[in-house]
Amino acid sequence: MSEQVKILMSEFLKLSAMDRAACFDAMCETVSEQNDDGVFDELERRREEYESGRDPGVPMVEVFAKLLGTES
Repeated sequence: MSEQVKILMSEFLKLSAMDRAACFDAMCETVSEQNDDGVFDELERRREEYESGRDPGVPMVEVFAKLLGTES
């Protein structure tokens, strides 16, 4: 992971939940614009599983903490 991504994720975690959700939606839109390999389809499938309750998922804070090596 590049230093730029680490900095971006660190700043992302400082945002409110609503702002993180807005950023997430914006990122998904950029992925869908460049979707040649089914990435957006997979994201949509995972979102549907989460929203239906079939998969509770992992909170973004935990995922980014693990990626940044700051998990407790």
